[in-house]
Amino acid sequence: MLPSNQPEADSAEPVLVENGKLSTLSCDIFIFFRAPEDDFIPYHPSVDGQLTMALLKEIADRKCYRAMRFTTLIIAAYVGNEQLVKKLLRKGMDPKQKDINERSAIWWAQGMGS
Repeated sequence: MLPSNQPEADSAEPVLVENGKLSTLSCDIFIFFRAPEDDFIPYHPSVDGQLTMALLKEIADRKCYRAMRFTTLIIAAYVGNEQLVKKLLRKGMDPKQKDINERSAIWWAQGMGS
């Protein structure tokens, strides 16, 4: 929940919460759509477990990731799972396909140091 002095964000616009403040500026790490709690289910290894191909497909099908147009390749690149990235590339996934912010899996991999 946002502090009461923070403005409400337009639900159709990506928002960033940084240091407890709401902003519509983009960020290299955490960008998401403001949505009801049950719509935003981020991947976290301590909750979801180790990333596997089956789990990756389930994560990519979550409403929040579909809204951001995150492909399985983008998610694997963001997480830094080199083994899954290589497997997806061998299957023909396009590394230049972009998310809603015009960022490709290549961009995400470079940003995560992979």
